[in-house]
Amino acid sequence: MLNPRQRFVAWLIILLAVIALAYLHTEYETNKAYQKAKPEPVQAYTIRYIQETTPPTSAKAVKKKKKPVFKPIKSCRWTRKQQKAIWRICRRESYGFELTVAQAKLESTWRTKAVGDGGQAYGAWQIHPAVWQEVIHKLGYIESDMLRLKPACEVYTHIMQAHAKKWDNLDFALRAWRWGGGEALEMVDRGETSEYASKIIKLAKKYERRRNF
Repeated sequence: MLNPRQRFVAWLIILLAVIALAYLHTEYETNKAYQKAKPEPVQAYTIRYIQETTPPTSAKAVKKKKKPVFKPIKSCRWTRKQQKAIWRICRRESYGFELTVAQAKLESTWRTKAVGDGGQAYGAWQIHPAVWQEVIHKLGYIESDMLRLKPACEVYTHIMQAHAKKWDNLDFALRAWRWGGGEALEMVDRGETSEYASKIIKLAKKYERRRNF
């Protein structure tokens, strides 16, 4: 027979084992659901920017390395100067310029001063300051700066690069931006596709083709 202390230790071990098994099961189900999303690697749309910011490996590579050339998207309402500023931010964050412009098109039709979601979402990418306050402050901005193009782009690309790195799935990263990671996983569990993400990816590809990439 076990004494009270031994029984307590035995029950504690069992409890910890159950918690560990529950955690492993959750991780397995999450990964299984994630795989159903038919991942589309983020690198397919950002590889140019990663290459541009990666140091060459040899002196020969340095000679062959071409300076990145900016090409504006003609259908975008932003000026060439504004687009070039966005392009530079995208290069710095290693996130796709075409994706950035495409998402702003869907979120606000490129309106820098747009306010939506009952006054909770600001700017071209409809950033929620209440949700991303920590990131906004970390980058040296305040909430009202999200109504300015360059600060909003810096915050947006910083967040999306983090999403892309975490999920390595462009479709899922876009869903996570729109609805949050938890809701995005539930959508995958339910087998739901995302018209929002599909439109952005399709539009970004269209911009790439028109700019001869």
